[in-house]
Amino acid sequence: MRSHRTVHNDTAMHLNCLLFIFSFIRLSGAQDVTTVRQISVQRGQSVVIPCLYNQKYTSSYKYLSAGYVWLLSDYVDFSDQRCHHKTVFVSDDTEGHIFTVRMDDVQESGSYWCAIHIPSAFDKRAGFFLDVTADSPRLHVTSQTVMGSENGSVTITCYHQGVQYGVKWCKFGGQCITGASGTLDGASVEIRHGLRNMTVSMSRLKKKNTGWYWCSTEDLQMPVHITVSQKKSRSAEGQQSPVTTATGQSSPRKRTVQLFDLKYLLKFPLR
Repeated sequence: MRSHRTVHNDTAMHLNCLLFIFSFIRLSGAQDVTTVRQISVQRGQSVVIPCLYNQKYTSSYKYLSAGYVWLLSDYVDFSDQRCHHKTVFVSDDTEGHIFTVRMDDVQESGSYWCAIHIPSAFDKRAGFFLDVTADSPRLHVTSQTVMGSENGSVTITCYHQGVQYGVKWCKFGGQCITGASGTLDGASVEIRHGLRNMTVSMSRLKKKNTGWYWCSTEDLQMPVHITVSQKKSRSAEGQQSPVTTATGQSSPRKRTVQLFDLKYLLKFPLR
């Protein structure tokens, strides 16, 4: 008969092997896809989550997966567009190398993965947690879409719950502004902190400032997309453009693919 010590050693070895495999799989896709860590949204509302990916995966399939552990998560490969979903949409901006996940009428908190299908290899992915609240979200903006014009300015107010430290404004996949002022890709950034909000003003905008940004606290991020357009007439070039903010909740889309109902995914995973 095998001794208890031998059985214990074998069990420990198997667990260590599983942990190594899990860690390898977890890290293998972490550098190729970037997204928020945690995002807060009120029940019944909509949210858009951007997922930045390496340009070498421009032609690869992108999808959303649901589940706390990647290995056990449920996903859908949407190459044949076999399903149609009314509240979850994936859009791929192949020029900007960002695909977005739009979730409408959210109801439940959960863990999700922005993922890229890689044939005959581990899929690339990055996970985020969706925190659904009954009351006001812990970090939110009036709109995730802001419009501005060249040489003009925009203002974004991020509302939080009285966070004292770690509040900052970042370019998605780029630098963060943690002080009262700074620059992001040539645009001037000024930040004013209130008791329960942070107001960000970006001026001297250029076309290259179009893209995704986010407000961030220590544990939450809220993405905001800024679109900078050219001025319509030369007569307006010498005038300072008014501060403008968009009122809609939408995101730029190149290709749109509709996904499974997430509840359906959890019950009937595709293998």
